Amino acid sequence: AESQAGKSTLAMALMNLRARNGHQLIILNPHASPNSYGGLRQIQSYSDIQNAMQALLAELEQRKQQASAGSQQFQPLTVVVDETPDLLARIASEDGTRTVPKVPIARRFVAEMLMQAAKYRMHVILLTQSTQAKPLGLEGQLDVLDNLLWLALGERAIEENAAATNQHRPAVLLKNRQAFLADISPALAL
Repeated sequence: AESQAGKSTLAMALMNLRARNGHQLIILNPHASPNSYGGLRQIQSYSDIQNAMQALLAELEQRKQQASAGSQQFQPLTVVVDETPDLLARIASEDGTRTVPKVPIARRFVAEMLMQAAKYRMHVILLTQSTQAKPLGLEGQLDVLDNLLWLALGERAIEENAAATNQHRPAVLLKNRQAFLADISPALAL
């Protein structure tokens, strides 16, 4: 969705719902302002975001080990990654360098969170203006994109389903190459 289409506002509504259901919330937002996300604490500097991603991947590994030992009791955790393509372009490799072909921690974080984390009650909400693999750091992993539920807002929603033109806040859910109209007004009212 284009800028000003409501991505951050909708993410804030989802965060409120998650918090009501007992989720720990983590917001990674390099463009944070004090008023975004209703004043919730956000991790803003690229180095702090990189450290948070490393810590979250370590948490995922710990939960995997606990699950293999029989534990299924995990505190639900939701991570919002705002400005996802920007983070993927700027966060350095795990050793702090930008040398290619090392896998930047941000790309590893996105891939692992999308492919494995939900099994361990860790969830990720990616905010982006693109549904393409490359800006999300998922080149060569197109099958991961097929597992996602996308929400197109604004002009992008209208491109996907012309009937969205009639909506006050155009929104379309995209799944398996099908586009369904979505009413996001209840979420925005939270």
